[in-house]
Amino acid sequence: MKSKLLIVCVCLFTITLQSWAQIRLGVKGGINLSKISFSGESSNLAPENRTGFSVGPVVDAKIPFFGLGMEVSALYSQSYLDSYFAEATLKSIEVPVHLKWSASVLRLLGVYAALGPQFGFNVGERQDSYFRIRKRNTSFNVGGGIVLLNHLQLGLNYNFAITRTATLSVPTEIDGSFYDVKVRNNSWQVSLAYLF
Repeated sequence: MKSKLLIVCVCLFTITLQSWAQIRLGVKGGINLSKISFSGESSNLAPENRTGFSVGPVVDAKIPFFGLGMEVSALYSQSYLDSYFAEATLKSIEVPVHLKWSASVLRLLGVYAALGPQFGFNVGERQDSYFRIRKRNTSFNVGGGIVLLNHLQLGLNYNFAITRTATLSVPTEIDGSFYDVKVRNNSWQVSLAYLF
């Protein structure tokens, strides 16, 4: 009985939301330029900038007041963790949840600003000889972009890590033992989305 009531409530909520907000589905892809940061004793680790990519579906819901809305994506992302002596590939499902403000002129040209948290779920290897990648991580996005013909969105976004992405085991030069350094993955992201 409770499950039937829950299904009815979800259906009513969805119908109400669709009549109140404009919901559109689309696809989104992009590239990211990431650079890891270290906490602790890390002056000799020399992180490198690395390029990765992301692709997946997107849901855009726009409330008909004040240009406010929300955007949620589920993106397969591949990026790289790189220091001068170790490298690992980070494969994850990234779920950004953005609060969005947009404005347009006759639906031909528009701009938008977005911000919100991003939740990452590792789907690749979790450990190699030096990196131990966490199952989940949280980051935050701030960005904006332009909208062409009410369908095509070109965006630029900065993503900074809130939680640790991985742990790097660094060998010491004295006796060959290891010490752990916390790793955070920050990136600039350029994306292209098409909304139907």
